[in-house]
Amino acid sequence: MLAAVLVAAAALTQGLRPPPKRGARVAFDLAKQPGYDVETGGAPWDPWGYALRPSYDFSYYRALELKHGRVAMLATVGFVVPEVVGTWPADASPGLFAFTNPLTAFGTVPLLGIAQIALAIWLVESRAGSGATGGRVPGDLGFDPLGLSAAGIDERLALAELKHGRLAMVAAAACGAQAAVTGGGVVAGTVDALARM
Repeated sequence: MLAAVLVAAAALTQGLRPPPKRGARVAFDLAKQPGYDVETGGAPWDPWGYALRPSYDFSYYRALELKHGRVAMLATVGFVVPEVVGTWPADASPGLFAFTNPLTAFGTVPLLGIAQIALAIWLVESRAGSGATGGRVPGDLGFDPLGLSAAGIDERLALAELKHGRLAMVAAAACGAQAAVTGGGVVAGTVDALARM
């Protein structure tokens, strides 16, 4: 355990560098990109200096941020919906929407079910590729069955998706931590915590 912590700390410190000197050439201008606003004090937030690296590929990292945000939004919904909706159908066998804590429910999935989940993730990731956008906007996977972006992507909605994804990443981590600590559902744990205040 200690070795893992030391390796992780060493890897983290590899990316740390002192702030650039005034007048230093910036390889990529973050100020021209959407996504920084009130939460970053109106200035680009790049604590590890990625934008200073000549090999920095903003489109790749933005596509990853959007992908993780989308998954986190689904994960957050997945923590709340089973508890609010309840079991489905009412006569379901144990293991079929019978748990309000998704972490407990995942423990009941058979090994072949986990293999199917891993295969589905692999198929999606291999379809998305290395994050290269092929000239498209980062996060645009070319999947738009309703034609909502036929006239171009609305910048206001793209910024909203980015910010909601960032919030959902924090929320999914908080839901996972709460479910792991309490062993119960997120909604019930939140209501219990608020009742004690």
